[in-house]
Amino acid sequence: MVAPACHDRQATVCIAGIEEAPMKSHTEYLVFETKKRREMVHITNEVEKIVERSGVKDGLCFVSPMHITAAVYVNDHESGLIEDIWKWLEQLAPSRPDYKHHQTGEDNGDAHLKSLLLHHETTLPVTAASLTSAPGSACSTPSSTASAASA
Repeated sequence: MVAPACHDRQATVCIAGIEEAPMKSHTEYLVFETKKRREMVHITNEVEKIVERSGVKDGLCFVSPMHITAAVYVNDHESGLIEDIWKWLEQLAPSRPDYKHHQTGEDNGDAHLKSLLLHHETTLPVTAASLTSAPGSACSTPSSTASAASA
C-alpha cells in the first residue's frame, strides 16, 4: 500500500456471492502499520481467510486500499520482482523535493504518482469458496510514506 508510514491504513476486502439469492456480501477491513518510508505488504493469506469467513462459494472478491496514495496488485511474490517493481516506480516517479504538490506542505508527491502507476483496486474470482488466481500469484500492497500533515 502506498501510504504514510507509522500510521494505521486500511484495505477494504468485499466479497460478493453471485450464486445466492438474494446476493450474499461480506466486508472486512485489514489494518496495516508501516514502519519504513517504503514497504511491500503481502496480504494474500489475510484475503484468503476473509474469503473463507465470508461463506461465499462462487463470486467476486474486491480489494481496495483506503488511502489516496495507496495501491494493490496481484503478481508473483518473489523478492527479485519486488525489487524490480520498486526500481521501476522510482525511475518513473523519483523521490525528489521539487514536486509542485510539496507546496501544500506535504512531501509525498512521488507517492501520489507511484500510486497512479499501480492499481487502486483489484477484483479476484472466488470459486468453490477459494480465491481463484494463477499459480504463484500473490496480492500485495506497496507502501511509501507521506508527510505527517497528510495523515
